[in-house]
Amino acid sequence: MEQAQQEFRQDPSGANLAEFFRQNFPDQKGFEQVAAEMTKNPNDREYISSANTALDAVVEQSYKSGMLGASGALFGLLFAFAYLFPNTELFLLFIPFPIKAKYFVFMYAAYEPVRRRTSHTRRQRGPFCPPRWPRDRVLRS
Repeated sequence: MEQAQQEFRQDPSGANLAEFFRQNFPDQKGFEQVAAEMTKNPNDREYISSANTALDAVVEQSYKSGMLGASGALFGLLFAFAYLFPNTELFLLFIPFPIKAKYFVFMYAAYEPVRRRTSHTRRQRGPFCPPRWPRDRVLRS
């Protein structure tokens, strides 16, 4: 995608803009009008600038799409197990009595954000925590 973006920057035209969106974002709409205007006015700096800004935003947004780490993937497996087998009793080492899967996953989901937020190490992030907590900003000051 970055290579296609660089190719557009080298040769900004309506056809290249349309090709970029058709190849990388086939479901995206709205670029056709800008591409048509760029074809009519190939040397208009305003269209070229707005197209570059749009490409930058689209490429940056594609990198910010959500991803799960290992802890999020494990929680997904736990949730799937609890969804498929909610009344299965689990006997865990740190809980000295059997507990049903649906209750364990619910308690774990409630406990995890609290644990992550009160953790003293700022690097640990979980599947529920946003990238920055307000506490992190205070610690940096």
